[in-house]
Amino acid sequence: MPSYEISQRPDAAEPPLPCRFERYLFNEPRHLRSQQGEGVQTFFLVNPKSNCIDARLSVFIQENEAISPLRATFGGVEFAENVPSDALLTVFTAAEHWAIEQKLTAIRLTQWPNAYAPGPADRLHQLLIERNYNVLFTEQNQHLSLNKPFEAGLHESARRRLVKAQRAGFTFQRWPTPDWAFVHAYVLAARQRKGHPMTLSASQLAQLSVDFPDEVQVFTVRDGEAIAALGVTVRVNARILYHFYPADAADYQAFSPAVLLTKGLYDWGRARGIQLLDLGISSVRGVPNEGLIRFKQNLGAQVSEKWSFEKKLDGVIN
Repeated sequence: MPSYEISQRPDAAEPPLPCRFERYLFNEPRHLRSQQGEGVQTFFLVNPKSNCIDARLSVFIQENEAISPLRATFGGVEFAENVPSDALLTVFTAAEHWAIEQKLTAIRLTQWPNAYAPGPADRLHQLLIERNYNVLFTEQNQHLSLNKPFEAGLHESARRRLVKAQRAGFTFQRWPTPDWAFVHAYVLAARQRKGHPMTLSASQLAQLSVDFPDEVQVFTVRDGEAIAALGVTVRVNARILYHFYPADAADYQAFSPAVLLTKGLYDWGRARGIQLLDLGISSVRGVPNEGLIRFKQNLGAQVSEKWSFEKKLDGVIN
């Protein structure tokens, strides 16, 4: 095994060398900077033999804890699949030492959904448990694999809703220059109707579109000029599209335009080489929303776990 080294850098620094792992937008320096947190610190695992980065972990200081992410759907560690476990653990050792030096009391990490990379996710779970991290909660995340026609995975009830919207003349389209104030108000109304919190303000959502014009997009289902449903998406990387904010109008619930919206995103992504459409979590702090889980399953979605870990720090690394 090569003698790995830790490169520790503040202020959401760019990787000092090429990375050998799959990179996700939420852990990229430009997204870390957009999270607007204090004390961000990144730990790179350097493989001197290949002159590459084999793992990275970025954490923020919030109150008395080191957390990853600060404002994103996930953060955590990214790593090359063949990196030795002993080397990978040195990343956590370095982060824990740093956190103790900052007089922090815990480290909390939210990892990417297991479906993104099942083998590495399971391996990391085992390593962190062995290192005295506890699972805070396990979210139920759902996704669609874009490896067959959308209709092939539909439950009959969802198929009927799709046909109903199509026969009504509804159309799916990308909104190239969205009115972000309208988008926020539309999503907010839908989430309030369903009892879900709004995680971004109107200005924060608009700023995302400025910071990530190629990754953040809006798609709509329209009845003529009226918007029956819309979705805000985030391109996590070349193969993953995350449906961040799905929303529909109360007046169109009888048509279930969300089914046509999902088909549109599925077909749009598949035509562009996207392999996975992430539909997000269907639970809150581990408590499942059975109705939402069933709705996504009727679309053909599969469930995978999304873990959040915590380790209490008492000044001793173990």
